[in-house]
Amino acid sequence: MTINEPTFGTTENAANVTRNFAPIGIMAMGMTVVIITGGIDLSVGSVMGLVAIVAGLLLTW
Repeated sequence: MTINEPTFGTTENAANVTRNFAPIGIMAMGMTVVIITGGIDLSVGSVMGLVAIVAGLLLTW
């Protein structure tokens, strides 16, 4: 299992997990505000996908 790995509990791994979670966490905070105010916006996931595709295309350009 993953927990049994010696490199799982390192600070480097915790920093890596935090870096990977940051964009999703930022989007979740924004969506929380929208949902609390009574609105609902389902386009956030679509915009994230579009941005990832455009960024990938720009990196190869």
